[in-house]
Amino acid sequence: MENKTIKLKRNRAGAYTVNFDNNGSLKAYTWHGEGVIKEVPMEVVEYINTVSTCFKKGALVIVEDTEEAKQVKGNVVSDDDNLENNSHTREEIEKKLKSGNTAQLKKWLEKITEKREQAFVLDVAVAMKLDSSAKRKAIAEWLGAKEEALFINID
Repeated sequence: MENKTIKLKRNRAGAYTVNFDNNGSLKAYTWHGEGVIKEVPMEVVEYINTVSTCFKKGALVIVEDTEEAKQVKGNVVSDDDNLENNSHTREEIEKKLKSGNTAQLKKWLEKITEKREQAFVLDVAVAMKLDSSAKRKAIAEWLGAKEEALFINID
């Protein structure tokens, strides 16, 4: 391949690092938290797909819309619904929490299956001080916990 690159984005809080072994020379690619976009060589994307599940679990997402990126997405992502349901930005989560009713929120929450994404939804709800007690209760039920334990000092 001729030095082609793909842009990868980290939607979740917290850093994510890929240590790529390039013929004995180790190179670290790190996304330091939410919203960070890095352009990485195609070889790194292929390596990530081979040794990890970060694309399938939404830890990193391909953000380009080029033909090449679409081809890579087709090779990388075997379950588009799973990826879409488990790789939201903070803004997308806030929008879902603010809009619609509790039944719509419950339906949306049921689709989120990855533990890290579930924790991210809770973090966003707490940070934005979700004011709907019905929605807080729905989130607590979804996580199998008591509302009072998850949403301390919000009211």
